[in-house]
Amino acid sequence: MIRTTLILIAIAGLISCSPKDPTDPKFIVAKVDGDKILRAELDESIDLFLKSQGGSREQIPEQMLPHLEYQMINQIIDGTLVINSLEGEDAAKLGEEAEKEFAAFKERFDNDTQYQEMLDKLGLNEEMLQKQIREGVAQRIMIEEARANAKVVTDEAAQTFYDENPQYWERPETVNARHILIKADKNASDTDKAVAKQKADAARKRVTDGEDFAAVASEVSDDPGSKARGGMLPPFGKGQMVPEFENMAFSSKQGTISPVFQSDFGYHFLEVMSKQEAGTASFEEVVSRIKENLQSSDVRKELQHKLDTLRDQAEVEIMIPEPDTTVDAPGMPTQPAPAP
Repeated sequence: MIRTTLILIAIAGLISCSPKDPTDPKFIVAKVDGDKILRAELDESIDLFLKSQGGSREQIPEQMLPHLEYQMINQIIDGTLVINSLEGEDAAKLGEEAEKEFAAFKERFDNDTQYQEMLDKLGLNEEMLQKQIREGVAQRIMIEEARANAKVVTDEAAQTFYDENPQYWERPETVNARHILIKADKNASDTDKAVAKQKADAARKRVTDGEDFAAVASEVSDDPGSKARGGMLPPFGKGQMVPEFENMAFSSKQGTISPVFQSDFGYHFLEVMSKQEAGTASFEEVVSRIKENLQSSDVRKELQHKLDTLRDQAEVEIMIPEPDTTVDAPGMPTQPAPAP
């Protein structure tokens, strides 16, 4: 009888004993109201985040990894607190919507093989996918509540913000233009530069003789960013382009085809489609944007207040040391997701 009791005590001790090595997958990195967060979950979350950014753990400098781990632990804690805070109708809504979203995700695929291939591509298994969906739904519920509690932004509040922040409404002079580029490296031989110049002159002649600028650009331009858009560039102000391009664009009249000119990229010619003079946006032009931004700011404050309250009311333990704050931390998303 005594021997049996000792064996049972020994087995219980082995079961209750948690690993001491912080790198062990079963090591407890944090607790939230008694719920354990294991190293395995933390590592999965880090790898998934890095994969979503097109990176990997090997690309993170060693001194930055503790920051990434600590921020991710806090993100997992916040997600757990949000889910645990939902009660009654909100808890039921979480279960229903998460189940619907999971079913809808699976229905996108013709068969289980395609479904599994997508999970592999995302770096997920089914359990991780369901967890992500639940966290996303919980965040949306919390955001909806924050929106409902946020103050309505009045015209008077928007006007006050407009009057107190004149620097935001200054508009620099901008140009909307399209161009055609024939590449020629600045270190190219004179012969290669001459050939490129001839190609640019020939393309310009086609345009001035009546061919469609966009069609010629799509055919001959060497600028991959604008070629597919018929040579069209996003509107730009001074200081955004190389000096030669900027000078030609801002000195050219609207609707005229510029001469061929050279920059470090090669030989260009352009057409100014429109110009906007420097000035100040009126209140009427920006009032909607001001209201949206002020509303979003208030929602974010409501969300942060809710998270802070949940933290204060919960028993949270983090089992790994906080990293040295003198080392800059990598950028990380925060929980819950910012309100759109």
